Order: sequence, then structure tokens, then C-alpha cells
Amino acid sequence: MSADSAIDIFLRLRPTQKQIKEVSISEDKTEIELRSLRSMISKETKDAFINNTKDSATFKFNRIFDGTAKQEDIFEAIGREAADSSLEGFNSTIFAYGQTGSGKTFTMTGGTDSYHQRGLIPRIISYLFDRAKSTTEKEITLSMSYFEIYNNDGYDLLHKGQEGNRSQLRDLPRIQPFETTDNHLVLKGLSVHKTENEEDAFNILFVGDTN
Repeated sequence: MSADSAIDIFLRLRPTQKQIKEVSISEDKTEIELRSLRSMISKETKDAFINNTKDSATFKFNRIFDGTAKQEDIFEAIGREAADSSLEGFNSTIFAYGQTGSGKTFTMTGGTDSYHQRGLIPRIISYLFDRAKSTTEKEITLSMSYFEIYNNDGYDLLHKGQEGNRSQLRDLPRIQPFETTDNHLVLKGLSVHKTENEEDAFNILFVGDTN
């Protein structure tokens, strides 16, 4: 996310109706921001069979967000630094990983109940435009692309003429990735849309989400 921090790993726990006794979170005193999660593995199985394995596993993260964390907390801890790094010339990526229903879409895009449920993507868009307006020492131009990877194939979700008109994913143009001689990755066929303001950016985001 920055020059001195190549990869940071965060864990966000989805709120549960009851407390999970098998999971405990602790703070590593040697590094204030580092947290560890310990999962207790039950030995009880069918037919009184006990497998010969360890009864716990510990995983370390740069930070763990429990079920009380708000969308704003996630942006301040993750999104702001990623956006600032990109404006300083570093490629920044936020990769959400988790099983179905774990809350990836809510964290990245947000909920629909209130404005405060905005996710990382809309918050970063707003933040980048605010930074672009307040920066006087250099000119900042913002462009957007939006594509989907399905079964190892990439599809451009912002292809002109396809907005809301396609019947299947395969109707969209295929994206062809390849490396240049200087080891840069190029996505051939991916459209790039320049955004003049925040409203343009959100309109593009809406088209991509719809497709």
C-alpha cells in the first residue's frame, strides 16, 4: 500500500447473533497494530472418533476489525492509505477475499439502507476527487475501467452499446491480457473512461454494477 509496506493483511469479522467461543482475538505487544486470531478446533466427531491433529490455529493480521466496525473505520484504516499511495505514484490494490455471504460486497460497495453504509469503492472515489480539487502543485486526471473475471476469462462491463442490453456475460467483449517486453501487464480490449467529476464516476460505477 506504500513504498515501505508492500502487502498488509486485514481481517473483518461479520457480526454474529451470539458470541463465538471458539475464536479469540489478542494483541501482540511487540507491534501495536498487529493482531492475532486463535481458532479452537473441536475434537468431537461422529462415532467418538478423535483425529490426531492440533486443537487450535493462530493467524496474524495487521489489524482485525470485529463486528462493531463501521464502514468509515474500514476506509480510514485501509482506503485512505491506498488512495494516497496511488496519488504518490504507487500501484494500489485492495483485494477482498472470503466465502460467499461473508460480507465482501458490503465492505467494497456498501449497503443500501443508508448513506453511511457506503463501501470502500464509493468512499475512495469521493476522496480522490476531493484530493484532486485541493491539489494545486500538480494536475490529477481520473479514469475508470470495470471488468469481471469469470472462469479465467475477463469481460469489459463498460463496453459501449452494451449498457443494460446484453442477455449474457459472453455477449461482452473478451479482455486479452499480455505482458510487454518491459514486463508491464496490458489488458487488451479493456475500455478506459475519463471522469470529469464525482457524478460521472458514480454513473460509470452504476453501469458496471448493472452489467
